Amino acid sequence: MSPPSPTPRHRLQPAETRPVRSVARLVRLGQWRSAGVALVCAGLFMSAASLYSLQQYARHALAMAAHSLAFAGEPAIRFRDLEALRELAEQLAEREQLASVTVLDARGQRLLQVERPGQGAFDRLARRVAELFMPQPVRAPVLGGGLGAGDLGEVQLRSDGRVLLGNLGLLLLALLACVAVTALVVLAVSRHLTALIVQPLRAMVELTRAVRTSRSFDRRAQATPVQELNALADDFNALLVELQRQQRRVAARHNDLRRSNESLRHASLHDALTGLPNRSHLFEHLASVFERCQRQGGQAAVLFIDVDRFKQVNDTLGHAVGDALLIELAQRLQSALRESDFVARHGGDEFLAVLFPVGDESEVRLCVDRLRAALVQPLRLDSGQTLPLSVSIGTALFPAQGTSVDELVRAADAAMYRDKLRAQGRQPLAAAQSEPAPL
Repeated sequence: MSPPSPTPRHRLQPAETRPVRSVARLVRLGQWRSAGVALVCAGLFMSAASLYSLQQYARHALAMAAHSLAFAGEPAIRFRDLEALRELAEQLAEREQLASVTVLDARGQRLLQVERPGQGAFDRLARRVAELFMPQPVRAPVLGGGLGAGDLGEVQLRSDGRVLLGNLGLLLLALLACVAVTALVVLAVSRHLTALIVQPLRAMVELTRAVRTSRSFDRRAQATPVQELNALADDFNALLVELQRQQRRVAARHNDLRRSNESLRHASLHDALTGLPNRSHLFEHLASVFERCQRQGGQAAVLFIDVDRFKQVNDTLGHAVGDALLIELAQRLQSALRESDFVARHGGDEFLAVLFPVGDESEVRLCVDRLRAALVQPLRLDSGQTLPLSVSIGTALFPAQGTSVDELVRAADAAMYRDKLRAQGRQPLAAAQSEPAPL
């Protein structure tokens, strides 16, 4: 049986990338496109209407000139006075800016033709414009003066195009002026829309980025004159208020959790009765001190402190007195040690003090003497009785008497028992004294 073929893995195709544009650019593009389309349409319609009107005006003017020449030249045509007819034609061509004047007789034969030659590029361009707009000459019949008389001929006129070209230039200038005015209006409207829409959106983007990067939920979006943007700003401000409340709740929960953790850690590392560090904390501190001694080449000392006849105090005076004795002893031990030293409750009526740094054994003995001096004054009970304090203290130096925590604690414990045996002749703590001990 062939193994199943593995499931083909489809490759993830990259998403179609589209150009990202700003709102300001989109607004400007929309305005320019709208204005351009409107301007082109209006320009085309206006140009077509203007060109048509200009063509009709030019034809009408030529027709009036042709009828005028036909009326004024009718006698000359009737009597074949070509000199008078030429003079009339040349005057008309000069006055009306005509390119040519042609006079035909009744049979269609040309009687007279007067042409005005063009001068320069402007005249050539004007005549091409005239040929484009009026390719056919304007005609006017020359009528006989008597009733029932037939036509005497025909007058044909062609414009030199100067008037047409001038009017076309004015039309082009008008279109350019419309373009310029439209551009100015678009720029003004674009700036106004930028102030109304784009600038508030940019401010909103900057505010969002600041809130995201610096978590400054106390900032607020400003009101705008645009209704939709103002509604967006109100919703965003409401969201910031809710986020700010959530942040305060999270911060409060975090502080509560931190305090709870600190309380739990303190409880796990300290003795509930005396408030001193407990056995676990003691061993952690010892390991840290020994590591520093090995790294720096120094030495430390451990003091094993045990309350003498503590069981007898509990049995005769009660556990409350025993607890008060331990609490008082812890406070006096802390006050007698240096700030750099460390004291902890090892368990029951046993305490351990860690001296670091220490120079030699004489410095350790001075510390032991301070401890014993701190315990000279007896404990005053609530009943007015006094209870003498007596402890046995054993010392051990690191690394001379041990290179590990267990070795050093055992050495200090053995020294404490030796001190306890030497102190067997001291006054026992069998009962409290009814009178306070002298200070």
